[in-house]
Amino acid sequence: MQSKSKRIALYGIFVAVLVVVFYLETLIGSFWITPPAIVSLSLLFTFCLSGDWKLGLGGGVLFGLTSWALAAIFANAAFIFPWVSVLPRLFVGIGAYGAFRLTKRLTKNSGKKFLADILPYSVGAACGILINTALVVTALTLFLPEMGTLGYWLGACITVNFPIELAAAIILTPVLSGALRRAFGAKKPAAESAAHEKEASESAEHGREASEQKS
Repeated sequence: MQSKSKRIALYGIFVAVLVVVFYLETLIGSFWITPPAIVSLSLLFTFCLSGDWKLGLGGGVLFGLTSWALAAIFANAAFIFPWVSVLPRLFVGIGAYGAFRLTKRLTKNSGKKFLADILPYSVGAACGILINTALVVTALTLFLPEMGTLGYWLGACITVNFPIELAAAIILTPVLSGALRRAFGAKKPAAESAAHEKEASESAEHGREASEQKS
């Protein structure tokens, strides 16, 4: 029950912060039909990569619903339809989480901080940006053909939005994730250290007993 309550509280905090960031991004980029999600996508990946795959899926859903709600408020014709604003985002968070876990597994034995603690978050964020751009452009082309062709959306999103969002996510996600771990995971290393010390002590004790039996 405590874990479920904690997860619900985390969802609430994420949505509250996301609404503020989305609002500011929409105001700043109001001249553009699809304003670049410079900070909001980085927040999404930070949230999705901080837990398990369920958090990744839930983060994508909440991101899409928030995008849809604000599109309705600001009358953004491109994202006012849930099959454009919500449906593609179902796969963004979970895709980023999968790339993160795979990279984490490949670099877990590395002694370098960059490979073990930074690269997995950047790779996960980059994968999430690729999925988000590809699926949103596809949805816009399929469901709103009257608003533009595939070539139009590729030119509108990839030439401006994609490089900005990619650079921001690769840089910001590891930074925000590190701050989140320091803020909420300070006790975890200590607990893990105590567990390792206990295991080492037990192993040493078993070794002494085995030596005494042999002698």
